[in-house]
Order: sequence, then C-alpha cells, then structure tokens
Amino acid sequence: MSDTQIKLDNALAEYRLGNYTNLRKFAKEHDIPLEKLVNHLRNNRAFADGRTKYIFDESYFFKIDDEIKAYWLGFMVADGHVSKNRIIIQLSAKDRDLLKKFADLFSIPLTEINRKMPDSGGIQSTVRIQLNSKRMADDLCNKGLTPRKTYDLDLTVFKHIPKRLMHHFIKGIFDGDGSIDATGPGRYRFLICGYREIFLSKIRDILEVEIGVGRVQISKGGTIPILGYGGRLAILRIKEYLYKDATIFLERKKARLDSIPCNKKYNGVYFNNQNPNQKWRAILIYNHKQHYLGSYTTATLAAKAYDIGVDKYGLPKYKKNFPNI
Repeated sequence: MSDTQIKLDNALAEYRLGNYTNLRKFAKEHDIPLEKLVNHLRNNRAFADGRTKYIFDESYFFKIDDEIKAYWLGFMVADGHVSKNRIIIQLSAKDRDLLKKFADLFSIPLTEINRKMPDSGGIQSTVRIQLNSKRMADDLCNKGLTPRKTYDLDLTVFKHIPKRLMHHFIKGIFDGDGSIDATGPGRYRFLICGYREIFLSKIRDILEVEIGVGRVQISKGGTIPILGYGGRLAILRIKEYLYKDATIFLERKKARLDSIPCNKKYNGVYFNNQNPNQKWRAILIYNHKQHYLGSYTTATLAAKAYDIGVDKYGLPKYKKNFPNI
C-alpha cells in the first residue's frame, strides 16, 4: 500500500469520526490534495448523501462568532429548512441579491426556479440554495433548528449567540419573518410572527432590557403568535438597535423602516418655542395627571429629567429614555 493510500485511509477514518473542522484545512493537515481527498471520501460514501458537488466550510455554523453568522442563523430560523443532511433557503426572486450574499460565502451558485401558478396562470420566480452537509445540518440541529422547527423551536438557539451579536440575530429573524404595517395615517406597527409564543417572548424580553421599549402582549393572528410594537418612537428605537454596526440586511425592509418619519426621540420630552433659552420641557403623566419636571437647554437633559421622574413615581424601568443608566 502506498503512502498516499495510507494517508487517504487515515483521513477517511478521522472524517467519519467527525475529527475535522474545515475540509480544506483537513486535506492540508493530512498532506493530501483536496480534490483527491474529496474523490476518496465520495467513493467510500463518506458524505451524507454519498456525493458532493461543491466543497465548502461545513463547520461554518459550529460557532457563532461574528455578525454574518449571527444574521444568517436568524434568517434560517425564519426562512431556512434543515433536514438530516441538507440545508435549503428559497426566496422570492426580488430578494435574489440577499441570498447571493449567502451563496457567495460558500462559492455555490443560486438555482433560479420559475413555476407556473395553477390558479392565476402567472409565473412565480424564486431563487434557491441547497447545501449538502450532514455536519452543518447537525450543528444547526444542535442549536435548535430541527426539521420540525416550526413546532419544536425553543430557547436553545439563544444560548449559542453572544450578547454583542444578539441584535444581528434578531435582525435576521425580522428580515425573514418580519414586517412593517401601516395601521392608519402616520401610524405603523413593527411585527415578527410565526413562532412559538415562548420564542417571541424571549425576543420581547431582550428588546425590553436592551432598548427600553414597553412590554407588549403576544397576540395571535388566527393561530399564529405575533410580536408587535406600535408607535414611531418604539419603532425608531428598534431600528437603531437592529441596524447598529450592520453590514448585512434586507435592503427593502430597512428602506421601509427608514421611510417612517419620527421627529420625537425621547419619552416625555416636548419642544417649547416660547422660551428660546430653555427649549425642551420634561412632562410625566402619572395617575392621569401631568407632572411638569422642568425646562432644559437640550432634549437630552430633558430626557434625563424625565427618567428621574420615572424613578420618583415608581414607574417601570422600560419607560425610561436611558434604561441602562
């Protein structure tokens, strides 16, 4: 038996035990050309489906340690399908540019699908990517993205996301299953829907702690749980949280958020054009009465005065403008 064959057989044994993190690095560690290693693994049916067409980093989702991974993990919670040995994302053709960014991570082309609709006779155009990898599917299942995630999704996935990346994860969920609805002239709602109530409650708790938006009830649209926020100030805070330091997002949804006018940044702060030296007033409503908390030279000072009033009257922390101070 040649030295190369011995190396190939040793690599095959280790591969089946899962003792690798990246196929290219794995080949280099064993001093085997990558193509030769792939052919040997394929011939010995080491791949989950007995074949592979593309070589990519199958350990990509093993550890969520940057914005891009956190975002795509959230997006797959919303719009991905994970089975025993493959991962699929299929989107409307209008979101092709976003899915191409995911495909480019693995150097895999998108599949264009045009299907005639039986009722209308029109053409439905979608784009799809499929990754064949038992290793990647197992990593995602271990994070809670099971083949039955619609019914099984719990809080497991949150344990795998560092706090500093949580807003990118939620942004991915919003891009997949969120919307901004106009409920009337100048009135809007931020919505995330389609998950188990326990999952949406966790997102609600994170938003309450991180940005101080009010605690809302999880409602239902038919049988589908919905997390919804109304009011332009709350939506502005959510937008600032989700897109902080963001380099990847669905352009059309961010544009929708950017189109919402919001000339009020703080709770309890009002412009006073009658006093040019102290333009901003702080007013708190408690027990159906207005409590004047003073006038200030800047909106920020007025907002801090309002927060002092929140503490004074024993109101919930989420009503504060700066809940983490």
